Amino acid sequence: MPVSNLVPPYAAGEWIINRTVQLKSLLGVGGYACVYHAVEVCVDPPQEYAIKVVMHSSDKVKDELLKREITYHTMVSGSPDIVPVRRILREGDRTFIFMDVCRGGDLFTAIAFNKRFAGNDALLKHVFLQILDAVIFCHKRKIYHRDLKPENILFTDASCSKVQLTDFGLATTEAYTNEFRFGSLGYMAPENYSRDFLMTESKYSSKHSDIWSLGVLLFNMITNRVPWDKAHQSDAGFSEFRIYPDSYLPTIFPISDEVNQLLLRVFALDYKQRISLVDLRKEIARIDYFSTDSSDYYVDQYVLDFPSLPSYVLSLRPLLT
Repeated sequence: MPVSNLVPPYAAGEWIINRTVQLKSLLGVGGYACVYHAVEVCVDPPQEYAIKVVMHSSDKVKDELLKREITYHTMVSGSPDIVPVRRILREGDRTFIFMDVCRGGDLFTAIAFNKRFAGNDALLKHVFLQILDAVIFCHKRKIYHRDLKPENILFTDASCSKVQLTDFGLATTEAYTNEFRFGSLGYMAPENYSRDFLMTESKYSSKHSDIWSLGVLLFNMITNRVPWDKAHQSDAGFSEFRIYPDSYLPTIFPISDEVNQLLLRVFALDYKQRISLVDLRKEIARIDYFSTDSSDYYVDQYVLDFPSLPSYVLSLRPLLT
């Protein structure tokens, strides 16, 4: 979850909901909610959950986002590629969202710290196809996530082979929206970050914005890096990409030619020219090698070997929502 100033409402070990649920540990803190690993003890056998505790406020925007999150996440809980919502309870000024526990951690940790995909193109493809299936499932139901990033992809267990999408706090059913700068900075499509990319239009496509985010996420998995800090002309890396779209990414990063050609279709500045989700899935399924070296020679070593790389080649890191 993103870094937050929110103070967790409970400490580990506390009981909630008439002492029927014990909170075992804090899993994460977001902008207006905390997630706990919890055990419901009034059933036999006791049942473990990840419980998202949302604090209500007088802020109408936050209240509306909470209603959206509950509605949209529940609507897509039938997919095996999405963390299921089991039930929702409201008590006083708090809402409790009961979800399955994902024991394998998040994709960010797998990429940045465990280097899970280094030299393992087969696993990378297997996991990314699941992410695509989750987003396709959502889009078929006219739900657009708008915050696709590694922190919102969870592994169901320690084997790190099965992932599920979570956190629908910024999701929308609006195919075209004027809610700009929704999401996490490094994953925002340029037309989401700035209406300058829309020319004469006043709204951007939620569907195509998700597709852009998936391209950044794929790039994360291959390189353990972000391609730019933000998709805007004020960003040096993104500006270089706009000037040299064919050569910028493979010159700086060891991505395969197949991946580079695919990313050019994902990162089309005119969102109408972006590859569709269905075609993106087909192309990923065809690719066998995602980097230019199939061994465990990882991009971090690549960067060390080329100390003259520009300073804007950034390490992958959590980005604020």
